[in-house]
Amino acid sequence: MDLICSTYLVMHLFDEIEIPVENRLEYTCQQDVYTSDVDMLIAAQVIRLILIAVVVSSCILDELGQITHYNTAEVSTVAGIMIEVIMLLGGYSWASNIIGGLIVLIDEPLKKGSCVSFQKYQGVVESLQLQSFSLRQYDKSLVYVPNGILMDNLVELHTDFLEQQCRLLVHCHSTTDTSAMRQLVQTIDYALQQRKGRRYKEPSKKLWTALKRGRGRTDLRTSLMVKKASEKEEDQTQQHRFWVTIVDAYTIEIVYYIFRHNQKAFMAEKTEVLLEITAIIQKLGIHLDDDSYSSKSQLQKSSSG
Repeated sequence: MDLICSTYLVMHLFDEIEIPVENRLEYTCQQDVYTSDVDMLIAAQVIRLILIAVVVSSCILDELGQITHYNTAEVSTVAGIMIEVIMLLGGYSWASNIIGGLIVLIDEPLKKGSCVSFQKYQGVVESLQLQSFSLRQYDKSLVYVPNGILMDNLVELHTDFLEQQCRLLVHCHSTTDTSAMRQLVQTIDYALQQRKGRRYKEPSKKLWTALKRGRGRTDLRTSLMVKKASEKEEDQTQQHRFWVTIVDAYTIEIVYYIFRHNQKAFMAEKTEVLLEITAIIQKLGIHLDDDSYSSKSQLQKSSSG
């Protein structure tokens, strides 16, 4: 009788807990976030089965102890210690992945389509599972990352609508004279100024929304909405979004802001900017300080190691 009552209480408790999960699953299916909520539901079912098994086994041991007059507390203690030893020694990575997966599914720091970068990996999240998530890198390779890595490393999350900064330090050789430094700064500044005028303009989400609303309709309100969003886009692209400064006698700092709606386009434009600056340096015959770059690379290797 105690066994039946305990099992019923545990099942009734999880039925009450799963109500918001099912409601959330039904709501988010309309937003294409089905995978993470299914994994969360599976995790709840697994925890439910584990608790039911613990309750049933403890009740069975108590009944056997009453029949055989044997102290079952010792058996329960030994079993608990064995489970803890297995979890600590053999299943630490598994438990860490499960905990990290529950954190991802509940708090949702990552979602399908998020642009992330951590350690040496950069890409877009394609799917979320209980123990791992798949990451599509910008070279089109697919990587499966265990969720436990989220608990031990800093993950940088890139938004798809904010500006991103491209920063470059040019260390010139000590033999470079003042006129060459001035010419280099002026040439880079002029090239970036010309680039800003021919940069591809991507419509914002507000503009896309206005265009979708106006599809099939030609009312005055929709046309004004599209016009206002377009003017706002033009005003934003005409702002000053880069600068070239001299840090010290032989070092130039170049900061360039890039507006892209996806990380792949950002990396492509960043590469174009770096190649254009490299071509300017080669054209002017500026020699770079190899010692500064070698010491910087050694410092990065030591910090990563």
